[in-house]
Amino acid sequence: MFETVALAEPEEPAGDWTFTPDWPVLMAEGLGPTGEALNVLSGCDPAGLSEAARTSALSQLAGIDAHLGAVRARFTNAVAGPKRDEPHEDWGAHEVAVSSRCSVYAADRQIEFARALAGRLSKTFDAMEAGRINYPQALALFEAVAPLEDEVAWQIEENMLRYAWRQDLTKFKICLRRWVAREDPPFSARSQAARQDIAVVHTPLDDGTGELYIRGPLEQTTAIDLALTAYAKTAKPTHGGTAEGRKLAGLVQWAENYLTAPDAPRRHGRASTVTMTNDAP
Repeated sequence: MFETVALAEPEEPAGDWTFTPDWPVLMAEGLGPTGEALNVLSGCDPAGLSEAARTSALSQLAGIDAHLGAVRARFTNAVAGPKRDEPHEDWGAHEVAVSSRCSVYAADRQIEFARALAGRLSKTFDAMEAGRINYPQALALFEAVAPLEDEVAWQIEENMLRYAWRQDLTKFKICLRRWVAREDPPFSARSQAARQDIAVVHTPLDDGTGELYIRGPLEQTTAIDLALTAYAKTAKPTHGGTAEGRKLAGLVQWAENYLTAPDAPRRHGRASTVTMTNDAP
């Protein structure tokens, strides 16, 4: 004989998002850093979420961004194809450049990085897919271990992947330099030699523009970058435009001030000037 028992309505559990507008964020968290989670979060209105849900969603998006970096590397490999024995027969960089809308040089760098993730740095690729290391961190790791022996590179990779998920790019690079110096004794000698390899090269281009390339000790290039960034910030109310344009304006102002200074070099007693002739067809 069965007895009928009336069941009470379930109460809304404290801290459970199932009965609140935050439930899609919880569902996305269960999906992990995947495309499906991105679809779920894309449909959420941040204004309608609680503070905890917004924070969780932002953290999840960082992991999804890392996952997309791994997907991007996989597709870059597929577009570029296998590395050819003859460089002049390898058109992969051109294909990637067109697809990614970047220069051939930038595409070549992407391809080398993607090929390393598919082979030598496969653990880094797995960590990117799982959202534990982002694209800029993985790229910094690739560039640091590129000249090293495989065994040394793998040891550094293992050490860096351990805490990459909780480090920003600056802390990651500091830690990376320490591990490279520890695991690779000749690093210090190579670093000293590299610091002496200084280059400041100006390249005129056919379209009326030019490129200025600078390479030198990190503290010096950092000081230049900080000064230009500060100038771009203070000059915004008067100059407008983009930050990059204001940085260039700062360099031009420094050059003009120097060329017109009393102790500046002269040509036949006259200050140096820059004249550009447009040779139109």
